[in-house]
Amino acid sequence: YLAKNTNISKEIQLQLVKEDDEIIMENLAENKNISERTQLELARNKEFQIKEILAKNPNICQEVQLILFECKSGFSRFYGNGIKQNLAENIYITNLVQSELLKDEEILVRKYLAGNIYINEITQLELSQDHDVEVRKKLANNPSIIEEVRLKLFHDQDDNVRKILAQHPYISEEMQLKFI
Repeated sequence: YLAKNTNISKEIQLQLVKEDDEIIMENLAENKNISERTQLELARNKEFQIKEILAKNPNICQEVQLILFECKSGFSRFYGNGIKQNLAENIYITNLVQSELLKDEEILVRKYLAGNIYINEITQLELSQDHDVEVRKKLANNPSIIEEVRLKLFHDQDDNVRKILAQHPYISEEMQLKFI
């Protein structure tokens, strides 16, 4: 339970990491006040479940985000993708990590990124041109997309993207008229 305490010192955090207890590590990975050194130790842990939990932590530093992005599993691609999906959903991922996730070959990773309401404008614009319709549909449903992205999606070749966009809470009156 100590690992959940947001006020534990950096030294105690590092001691807890050395315990090599999965429950303790999971609790640390969820702790929003862990030090960067503790984050790095957890990111290098062999257990993918710990990395998946850490990827959801909104306070992980960019270095840890990049380490997690690079995670591969020799046994199952599922775990590596789960880490990337959690990163893509993390509202505090950095611009650099967003640009890396944009290049990911897994559609589900890009789809999770498209649904993140805090992605930057460049990421939004790139996703609006994604080759996969599911990614563009998810982006059309994102309430935070900018007007320029909404306009690109309005001209999308897929009717389903446009249908979703028509229900967007912030489309301009001018665009609403174009739907008629």
